[in-house]
Amino acid sequence: MSNKNKLRIEIRLDKTDDKELIDFIDKNASTRAGFLKHILIMYKNKMESMQFNENEQAKEVDSEKDHKKLKRINDVSFSSNDFD
Repeated sequence: MSNKNKLRIEIRLDKTDDKELIDFIDKNASTRAGFLKHILIMYKNKMESMQFNENEQAKEVDSEKDHKKLKRINDVSFSSNDFD
C-alpha cells in the first residue's frame, strides 16, 4: 500500500500520567502504531462477535416464541362433553 492510501491517526499520551501505558507498549510491541492497530482490530472483532451473538440470541428467542405459540394451539384438547 502506498502512503497516499493510508490514513494517519495520532494519539497523544502524557509522559507522566500515561507512563505505565507507554512503557507497556514499548516493552510488548514491535512498534507503537502496530500495537495500537492490533488492539483496534481485536476490539472490532470482539464487538462484531458480540453483535452476532446478540442477533443469534434474538433469533432464538423469536423461534422460542413461535414454538410456544404453536404449542399452545396444539395443546387444546376436546372432550365429548364439548359437543352436543
